Amino acid sequence: MSVDLSDAQLRQFTYEGHFDDHTLDENLPPVEALLPINRDRTNLGTLSRLTPECLQLVFNQLDIDAIINFQSTSHGSFAFVNSLPTYGVIAKHARNTVRGARIIGTSGRITCIELYGKLCQSTCDQCDEFGGYIYLVTYKRLCLLCLSTHLSYLPLARQWACRYFGLDNSTVNSLPRLLTLRGKYSPEERKLQNKQILVDYDAAHKAGITRHGSVEEMEAYVASARERAGRHRGPPDGKAGNPLRFAAVVRLPWYDASSGEVEWGFHCKGCERSEQWSVLCRKKYDVVSFRRHIQTYGPVEDGEHNKCLASSKN
Repeated sequence: MSVDLSDAQLRQFTYEGHFDDHTLDENLPPVEALLPINRDRTNLGTLSRLTPECLQLVFNQLDIDAIINFQSTSHGSFAFVNSLPTYGVIAKHARNTVRGARIIGTSGRITCIELYGKLCQSTCDQCDEFGGYIYLVTYKRLCLLCLSTHLSYLPLARQWACRYFGLDNSTVNSLPRLLTLRGKYSPEERKLQNKQILVDYDAAHKAGITRHGSVEEMEAYVASARERAGRHRGPPDGKAGNPLRFAAVVRLPWYDASSGEVEWGFHCKGCERSEQWSVLCRKKYDVVSFRRHIQTYGPVEDGEHNKCLASSKN
């Protein structure tokens, strides 16, 4: 059963705020101002022979790296790329996604139309909650809980990929990777002092299965290797406190294509003083997911959910 919330109740029960989760976008260098240019859209050379509709179809299928490289070739190409409906929205509302992906070296793994689709998606790829972040290795849209707990979003140092899945260096070097940016990451403000090459966890896991023949064979091999070497079974995690989980993550709003508006997500006043502060207090909602939240915990009274108040009195 859905819960109807008036605009007044929505304002009463929620607040907008930005928790400093120290994601990649908060470590990016300042944006340099662009010099004024003559935005001549017709100066595309032989590409001008194609119709605008055809050009849009072609450029939508290019990866972000290719589009940025083309954009930098001339004033005309700069103006043309920014005139594309899909990339224009990306440039306006997902600028740090593009900047972050370029800096860590993953911008060649997603096309313009795919990134636009992620921008138009409101829910986390792991659950039905509002997803206010994007993981720039596999471009999954995520909520804070999923990105800070699921192993799939813990990129691994190369030595851990070798140890954990029994891979050789040549295999690890072929996996999707990123180069971390120095900075302060995670809600616990952990520092990454040196640049590191990290590989995608799921890709390493899949490579381990391929090498050993099955999940069971891989796990048996790795367990035996750990026992002989006296090492831990897996890489240190720390979950929300692990800076590597946030080194390839940026905040991403939801773009409502029908209205042209964006939603960054908001927080619940009833969870602001929750004992599970690190999870519930920092959780983001949109209207749809917040209705489910109110249905589960009840309306907010005096800064707490009334269902929680009732249970505490019993």
